[in-house]
Amino acid sequence: MFGSVDELSKEMKDFQKHEKAQKIKVTLQSKDGLDTGTKKIKSSVEYATRGTGTIVAKTKRNKTYNSTKKRKRVTIPKDAKNSDHWLVKAAKKIAEVIGT
Repeated sequence: MFGSVDELSKEMKDFQKHEKAQKIKVTLQSKDGLDTGTKKIKSSVEYATRGTGTIVAKTKRNKTYNSTKKRKRVTIPKDAKNSDHWLVKAAKKIAEVIGT
C-alpha cells in the first residue's frame, strides 16, 4: 500500500470494489513526530489534494491543520520554481504555516 499516487488510487478503488468499502480512513501517529518527507507521505498528500481525500494533521505544539476547513493562500517565490515539484513546495509551505 502507498506506492505512487496512481497505485494508491487503484488500491482505494480495489477496496471499494472487493471489500465493499464506502469510506477508508488511515491514521499515522508517532510520539516523536512523523517524517513528512517520505515518498509514501508525499504520495498520500498528492492523492488527497486531487480532491479524493482529506488531511488532518496535528503538530507537536498541538496546532491542528485540516485540509477541508482552513484554507490559506500562499505565494511561492519564483526563485524556487524549478527546485521542487509544486506539491512538495505546497507541503513545505503548509508545514511552515502550521509550525512544524
